[in-house]
Amino acid sequence: MGVSRSASVVIAYLMRRNHLSYEEAYNIVSRKRSIFPNNGFINQLKLFHIMKWTVNRDSPLFQQYMTKRTFSVFTDYNGDLLESQTVCQLHTTPSSFRCKKCRQVLFNSNQLRIHQKPETTPNPLINSTKSKNTDNVSSVLIKGVSLNNSPLQCDKNELFCDPLEWTLHSTSDVQGKLYCPGCNAKVGSFNWCGEPCVCGTWVVPAFHFNRNHIDRVPIRSRNVITIPSKPVEDSNSFVTNADMNQS
Repeated sequence: MGVSRSASVVIAYLMRRNHLSYEEAYNIVSRKRSIFPNNGFINQLKLFHIMKWTVNRDSPLFQQYMTKRTFSVFTDYNGDLLESQTVCQLHTTPSSFRCKKCRQVLFNSNQLRIHQKPETTPNPLINSTKSKNTDNVSSVLIKGVSLNNSPLQCDKNELFCDPLEWTLHSTSDVQGKLYCPGCNAKVGSFNWCGEPCVCGTWVVPAFHFNRNHIDRVPIRSRNVITIPSKPVEDSNSFVTNADMNQS
C-alpha cells in the first residue's frame, strides 16, 4: 500500500518545495522505501516540472495534455507518442490552405501542427531487469508531449491540423474522410486515435490533409482570414480520477 498514489503526493511536495525534477525527487523518496508511481502520475509530475512547479492552464504543453486526455476515450494506445504543438513559425510567410477545386479556405498556416521526429537513441532502461514502472521513469512521456530538451522537428512537410470548426459536423466517428465544405471534394482524413506521420511519429488526434488536393496561398497582412479551431476542454483539477487510473 502507498507505493503509487501516496508516493506521488510526496514526490510532488518535494518537487514544489525544493524545485526538483521528477527524477531527483523520485530518487530521494525511493532511497527511503520501495515506490512504484504509475505512469499516469509520472506523466503529470513531469508536466508539473516543465511548468515550473505550477499548474499553468495557458501553457501549450498543458493544453496539449488536456487535448489528448479529451480524446483518450477513443484509444488506449500506449506507444511512443511525441510532441505535437500548434505553431505559427512553421512557415515564414503566413499562408492559407485552400481547396484546389473550389478555392475554399480550409485552414491557415498558424493552425498547422508540427511534431518531433522519433528519438533514435535507445534508452538503456528499456532492457533493465527492474520492474516496468521503474524502467519507464526516465522514458515515459506526457500523453503525447515529449520532454526532450532538444527536439528535432519533422521535416516531411505533412499537413496535420488541430480539429477545425468546419469539421465538427462530420467527425463524430472515430475515423473517416475530410471533405471540403465548399464543394464536398475529398481533402484529407481524420482519426481521433491518431495516425503515423511518414517520419514515424504518431500524431494524436490526426487531422491530415492531402497536399495534392490543396493549394497554399500567401496571406496579405491586411486580409488575414481566420478559421476557428475547436476549443480545448478545460479542467478544474490537475490530478483527476481518470489520471489516477492510468497505468
